[in-house]
Amino acid sequence: MRPSCLDCTRKHLSKASLHLEDFPSTWEKLTGKEHAHFWLCIANLDEAEEETALEYLALTTFIRETIRLPMMQLLHGNVLPSAIQEINEKILLLLQRIDEDPSQFQVEAVLIKREPLAIHSPAFDIAKASILVKEAFTGYPTHTAMAIQLLQGVSCKCERINKLAIDLVIQDLMAGNPTNVFGLLDRFM
Repeated sequence: MRPSCLDCTRKHLSKASLHLEDFPSTWEKLTGKEHAHFWLCIANLDEAEEETALEYLALTTFIRETIRLPMMQLLHGNVLPSAIQEINEKILLLLQRIDEDPSQFQVEAVLIKREPLAIHSPAFDIAKASILVKEAFTGYPTHTAMAIQLLQGVSCKCERINKLAIDLVIQDLMAGNPTNVFGLLDRFM
């Protein structure tokens, strides 16, 4: 488990908030561009959870139960603008609370097994890999291996045309070349 980093947590929560702001102000099904923003928001929330799990367990729990689970519930119906706005407001308030007093989220160090949410979506894995790749080329080289692992999992489960595209991205990453993982999301919309 990686050490907790509140600056990284702030970054991922802020990115999640920005993706929510890109949702249209009308009722929409999760299709096309909105679908990509949804998965990037979820992937950033997942990263925020991972950044807090070791030292700020109360913050991890808050992100999961108050923000991420309601986002996941939006998968099962129409996306109401008010629901998106409410979730975004919770993210912004949480950022403010972290800045005011991060110690309120600290708990005695307890090693826990973080149970992942049951997300079985190539779009989620690709969105998460996209975030990891961006960070890999900005100072976190171990993130490349995690991105490759996620993409390999998607590749072995999809049809030939998508598999070829994913495998080309994996080859680029293994060769140390920056690549556009995010572009793969279009194939899974």
